[in-house]
Amino acid sequence: MTLLRQHFDQSNAANAAADNIDLNALSVYQRLYKSLKDDKAILKNIASIQDKIKAKAAMIPNYSDWIQGVIDTGRAAEDDQVTPTLLVWMIDTGALDQAMPLAQLAIETQMASTDEYSRTLPEIIIEQMAEQISAGSDISLPNLQTLIDWVTAKADNGLHINNMPDQIRAKLLKAAGERAEEQEEIEHAIALYEQALAYNERCGVKKRLDALKKQLEK
Repeated sequence: MTLLRQHFDQSNAANAAADNIDLNALSVYQRLYKSLKDDKAILKNIASIQDKIKAKAAMIPNYSDWIQGVIDTGRAAEDDQVTPTLLVWMIDTGALDQAMPLAQLAIETQMASTDEYSRTLPEIIIEQMAEQISAGSDISLPNLQTLIDWVTAKADNGLHINNMPDQIRAKLLKAAGERAEEQEEIEHAIALYEQALAYNERCGVKKRLDALKKQLEK
């Protein structure tokens, strides 16, 4: 048994005893919610961000059946606090492709974020995906294109389908441009950087954009 698992089990037992809770009497969601609460307590006591990420990665498999069940049913309950938290954790740990089915469900059903987050779930998904991509986390090209579509798609009235600040849109497009540049897809990178710049003039792509344009002119 790992120290993390031992700590998790001890926390569960201690909290159940302190709260006089019969775990067998709880519903599946209630048991998972309680486990999530205990896991958050563990994470709160970990000072290192890198260690927090490793701890989250070790915790997520304990909820895999729940995650798959939500994906299979195509919805989460309105007051579900477990699913959005697990989605954010999956992105935090760099499991971007694994997080995409749940992220797509969250976007399509307008899943609410949990009480601890001040941002909407689409904002969290896109911004943290962008940060992970810029940091080098793997993501398939189809899933990356889906993210691009989420930030750029507009309805018939000309308004964006997914509501979020333009700075977040630019952040994702910049990250996608960096990934295209790494793949030596210069023209695609230029197009993405130009889109990012259109959303936010201060997104930090001007120098790269100019350099790539000069490279094409040679």
